Amino acid sequence: MTGTTGDDTPASSVVDRVVAAIPADLPDEQRVLMEPFARMYLRRLPEIELPDLTPEQLLAEICDLLEFVSERPSG
Repeated sequence: MTGTTGDDTPASSVVDRVVAAIPADLPDEQRVLMEPFARMYLRRLPEIELPDLTPEQLLAEICDLLEFVSERPSG
C-alpha cells in the first residue's frame, strides 16, 4: 500500500485522519512516538481493511499496541 506520505489515496486520507485524531494534550514523549508509529502501522494494513474502521477505532488500536509494548518486560 502506498499513500501514507501525502499521496491522494484513500489510505493516505485515513492515515491523515488518524494522525489528526491524536489528542493534542498527549504528553510530548508519547506524541513523538504516536505519529510515526501510526503511520508505519497503518502502512502495513491492507488498504481494503481501512474503510471498515473509523479513525477513532484505528487510533484506539494503535494506543493499545503502544501501551502493550511499553508495559511488556524486556527479555
